[in-house]
Amino acid sequence: MSRRILAALAIIAGGICLGYWLQRDVPSESNRIRHPQAYSLIRPQDWSAEVTFSDGREKIYGTPLADSLELTPDHFDGIPPKLFANRLVGTPEVAAMEADGWTNGVFQGQPAFVREKKFPKSLSRGAIFERSGKWFEVVEGLSVPASVQKDQWWQFLETFRYPDGQVPTATPAGVWATSAPAASQPFDFPSFGK
Repeated sequence: MSRRILAALAIIAGGICLGYWLQRDVPSESNRIRHPQAYSLIRPQDWSAEVTFSDGREKIYGTPLADSLELTPDHFDGIPPKLFANRLVGTPEVAAMEADGWTNGVFQGQPAFVREKKFPKSLSRGAIFERSGKWFEVVEGLSVPASVQKDQWWQFLETFRYPDGQVPTATPAGVWATSAPAASQPFDFPSFGK
């Protein structure tokens, strides 16, 4: 009798663990991270977010980087994947983007510049787009071994939202690290046969 009870408990515990494991890689609103500049992303389970503000010296296609959300896993064997949402100060230079491989595409069902770029040891995929008069870039950076999971991580960038709450009138200086806590259309790479 006690063996049957133990077997039943083991099956129930295994089911709970499997359910938890499968849910880890699905965006959950309870894990949404909001930047003070009113844009947000959902972070994967067991990932941390860093909120940063730029000094304006770093430029992305001719326009200064304003601030970012950077998501990284708390534990990862090898070179960890990174997800970024960057807010730009102005409109990026289209000619410079096109020269670097960006093409017209779709992100969240709206027009965007998209690019997938392979390097010897990594893969970068991203979208640059305008929302409510502001320009943003979302980027997924993966090592070659982690690139098999690109669709798994990209779904979290598709949870981008702006505006997400009231936009503050001033940007505070400094950098904060936090691990606290819109379905979209699929990402479209027109130059890659889709």
